[in-house]
Amino acid sequence: MRSSILFHVSGIFLSALAALASPALAQETSVREFVTRIRPDGFQFNEAVEIAKPSDVPALLEMLRDPSMARYRPNIVLTLGAVGDPAAKDPLLELVKNPGSLTPPATFRDQTEATKALGYLLNKTNDAEILNFLVARAKMDVAAATGGLAASMSPSQQQMARVAILALGLSGTDQARSALSSMSTRVQAAIGPGGPSPSEEGVDDVVSQALKDNREIKQEGLEKYYAPATR
Repeated sequence: MRSSILFHVSGIFLSALAALASPALAQETSVREFVTRIRPDGFQFNEAVEIAKPSDVPALLEMLRDPSMARYRPNIVLTLGAVGDPAAKDPLLELVKNPGSLTPPATFRDQTEATKALGYLLNKTNDAEILNFLVARAKMDVAAATGGLAASMSPSQQQMARVAILALGLSGTDQARSALSSMSTRVQAAIGPGGPSPSEEGVDDVVSQALKDNREIKQEGLEKYYAPATR
């Protein structure tokens, strides 16, 4: 009996010692559990902010490159954006620009979620390269709609451009709001006396929503924007 008790106490002591020796391992496990959890209500921004920290970014980037974690990339990239560490910028931009840089290649959903994550990252870093990238992508849709060239864009190109517009809204930055206001002005100026075309109306709605989100996030922050009571 005594030996079994000693063995049990010894096991507890060793487990506690291991946890104290490697707290980063315990934290990485919780982050891994979070990103591999597929929820019917989608990605939970505030939970990501609570669980993942800048110290978890190297582990998250390893998961992003891990082929066995490919199905969880949407959660991984959104978590990287929510953390807001500048080290996530280049991998997220590379994923969007060059989906073949990962094995297996990034899916269209991976790219759209990474674009959204860039909006989160812009909110935290106010990085000029991210801003310029999102604005350039967003302007593709505005230019096509106002120039009567919407049919020249594939549905996936149009969707990607509109996600970039929404990402500018999620950034909550003054520079993004200025760019969105310019886009709105351009769309309104292109609308003829007969009313907007379907493409003009579509992009106008998205830009208007992005401007609304931008103002709210600028004032309240992303955490309150995603608080259950306000969404």
